[in-house]
Amino acid sequence: MAKAELQASRAVYDDLVSKAHEAEGEGRFDDAVRLARLAWHHLEAMLKFERKYEHAEFESVPCIDLVLKYAPLLFDWTALTELGTLLRGRKSIDRIASDDLASRLSEALVVFREAHQVWNELENASVADAAKVSIATAIDPRRRKALIDAWVSMKLVRREGGATRIATDPDERVRAKCPGCGVVVGGLMFDVLSDQECPRCKGRHVFCIL
Repeated sequence: MAKAELQASRAVYDDLVSKAHEAEGEGRFDDAVRLARLAWHHLEAMLKFERKYEHAEFESVPCIDLVLKYAPLLFDWTALTELGTLLRGRKSIDRIASDDLASRLSEALVVFREAHQVWNELENASVADAAKVSIATAIDPRRRKALIDAWVSMKLVRREGGATRIATDPDERVRAKCPGCGVVVGGLMFDVLSDQECPRCKGRHVFCIL
């Protein structure tokens, strides 16, 4: 690609990442992940431009960082699998970044599975004792606490009766998207974050909150 083309892609990338961070700051975490994923289309060109013409070094890649941070917490399996495809197909991205993106993706997949286990325990009662959740899921208490703290900060769950008790609202209605076909449905938070059959594609998925 010519310099002008690389620079144009860099501009689009910067705009998308800026909007993703804005969405993150406003608590629209699903939008932050969506915008970050759109930035992937321009990532390689941005990296080439900044390395070649601005001699930049990259400690991390913001559009990947956002997905690794929030996709596991939002049960966005599609974003994580597509990131794996991106890293396998564009190995230069992982080489350019100073951190090990492939290893961080592997860790995010572990967090996804642990988050699903902890959420399943939380949805069985409106208030769950944190210690019991940790024992039931066989997850390290510190990792369980980190998950719950993250959900609290994202306002997906709330604390009740002190720091060791977690409450979710079984009557809260949300909109969620099928990661398989993209159909948007409405329902109780507990329902859409549980593995269920999609009414359109008939596949079984954990829906992504909108």
